[in-house]
Amino acid sequence: MIDVMHTYVGDFGHWHNILSQLDLNHLMSADFWPMPDDWSLVATKFKETNLSGDFAKWWNNVVKTGQVWAFLLGAIFGYLAKTFTTYG
Repeated sequence: MIDVMHTYVGDFGHWHNILSQLDLNHLMSADFWPMPDDWSLVATKFKETNLSGDFAKWWNNVVKTGQVWAFLLGAIFGYLAKTFTTYG
């Protein structure tokens, strides 16, 4: 197992040398992480959630477009197909 790790990872001393050369102060500086010029997206007010109202609109749309009947027929035919094609 150690031989396999040594093949893929390499010498740990090599990784220590690479990691020691990283300049962590540069990674944490503001110059490395660019800030947006326009902060309006951060201050945007989002629509309040109304779960019962949204669910009622969704359900009315499902019934109006006939998707509920397609779902029920698919569930019935799927159950029948499973029943007739399985043994036991």
